Amino acid sequence: MKKSLFCTLLLTLVTTLSFGQKKYVQPPPILGDGFKIIISEIESLNNDSRFKLEIFNDSRDQYLTIDPEQIGIEYPGLGMYLSSYTGLTSKKNKVLEPGSKKTINVKVAGDFDHKSATMQIHLKGVRMGPLAGEIMSLQTMELAEGKSGETQTKALIISVEKVKQSKDVLVATTEFKFSPSNTENELYLFDPSTITATSNGGPGVVLKVTPNKLSEIDFDSDLKVTLKAEGVHPSIMVDWGKSLKRIMLTDIDIPVFTVTDKASTKLATRPTPTRGTTPAPVEQVVTEKPQPVAEATPPAPTPKPTPAPVVDNRSVSTNPKVKEKKGLITLDDVEYMTVRKEGKIYIYSNLNGDIVLETKFVTYNDRAQVSDANPEGKVHYVELYFAGSKVYGEKTAGFSMKKKIPGILYMRKIVPLNGILDPVKADAYINTLGTPHTQRRKELYPEVIIEREVILVKQRETIIIEKQGESKKRDININVGGIKIGND
Repeated sequence: MKKSLFCTLLLTLVTTLSFGQKKYVQPPPILGDGFKIIISEIESLNNDSRFKLEIFNDSRDQYLTIDPEQIGIEYPGLGMYLSSYTGLTSKKNKVLEPGSKKTINVKVAGDFDHKSATMQIHLKGVRMGPLAGEIMSLQTMELAEGKSGETQTKALIISVEKVKQSKDVLVATTEFKFSPSNTENELYLFDPSTITATSNGGPGVVLKVTPNKLSEIDFDSDLKVTLKAEGVHPSIMVDWGKSLKRIMLTDIDIPVFTVTDKASTKLATRPTPTRGTTPAPVEQVVTEKPQPVAEATPPAPTPKPTPAPVVDNRSVSTNPKVKEKKGLITLDDVEYMTVRKEGKIYIYSNLNGDIVLETKFVTYNDRAQVSDANPEGKVHYVELYFAGSKVYGEKTAGFSMKKKIPGILYMRKIVPLNGILDPVKADAYINTLGTPHTQRRKELYPEVIIEREVILVKQRETIIIEKQGESKKRDININVGGIKIGND
């Protein structure tokens, strides 16, 4: 009896929960230049909608930031509602260093029934900025017991709140806070690793700084920094070194996309069988108001229906999911092009075998990029050569660049689904990229002058080396970073 009652209650609870929520079809990942976003577990209850957002920084030389408070959901006839969120302890956690990932649990609440058949997700507040940034110059600051003061640089004010000398340590509390002039497209980072101090202008002291790792200085809450100098000191002089860095961020425009609840999607894709015929596969169409398939007239029966046209006729999203398997590249599972590797060169061809693009990965050393995480100052980039073009461009390389390039070609309409290269759009993209790394290599190694003659399928670099009035010209492979130079 008790067991029967328990089962009845459990069934009632499950039924209530099922009818009290809507689950939505997961959209394909959003692949950008240097980042990836995955949205999953989308559901709506009576009073809120929620989903999990995973964001990856795939770049090598860019910070990626996201402001969860600018994420929103637009409901048909009701407008857009911004999110509250969980998973991040504060907005300070929004910064992603190269190679890192963060998860945000987004929730949009409001006094209305959220269980809409469709809704649109808006991803605003995604920005990127260069890893190098701008080192802010800070004046040396004297810290002594009972003495306060402040200094200002650009949009930041640094104030000394309290200095106290105990038996064997001098403890100073400072505060970094914003003046009203800053904008949301500026990112300020605090790195304590370069801070040093001397005692009363004399010898250096052992200094412990809290926080002891890279931290963001947030707009909404000040950053408190505690410095502890071991020993008894009348005063200490603090040299802030390269502890403060400003990053200018660029907004990333992510198109709005629509999600549809799973029940409506299943209804839209359910075939209507007719006596004596084989139900034809129905293409899934996500619309604002899904049309019942029952109203459509089924096509004439065929003895052996072929599923291939269903795949070929599927639409490709604005940010398609790029896959590569055994050299075949697909966008949202639609065959797009092929890629093969010859040495350090990747050759991209359309499905007819015509070459549309060749890329070459290059690495060199730049002393300006030396850091604890990158002690050799290595810089990676890729050279892009479009078929029939006399110019080439250079793009800073990130992880999985081989797969990201086809997405760029499609989204910029350089190579549409038919595989035909648009030379005008290709040259426009190349002009946008420019050759910043070649220019930088010439600055680092002025004795090496780089010239190129582009030959598709097998490229050749012609290098002229001028040294002590001597001029030599030869075809060679070059890795300017070492510098390594050698004949083919």
